[in-house]
Amino acid sequence: MLITGDDMIHFIRYVHDFYGPNGIYDMNVTKDMIMNATMKYLTTSGTRFNGDSYDREMVRDIMIETYNLVAV
Repeated sequence: MLITGDDMIHFIRYVHDFYGPNGIYDMNVTKDMIMNATMKYLTTSGTRFNGDSYDREMVRDIMIETYNLVAV
């Protein structure tokens, strides 16, 4: 699925609001970490990307694994 730059920016902000510093579930992730995990998700998941909570949680799981984070 083709994702526009605006869609990606919106999704990164959305994920950052949850897992970034002072986020709902603060895991102290950066926007670069989110971008890298999102790109990995897009290239390996084989599922349709909607930019919703399911995609957010899948990206979270990739960040946990990739950056050895602890889920909150």
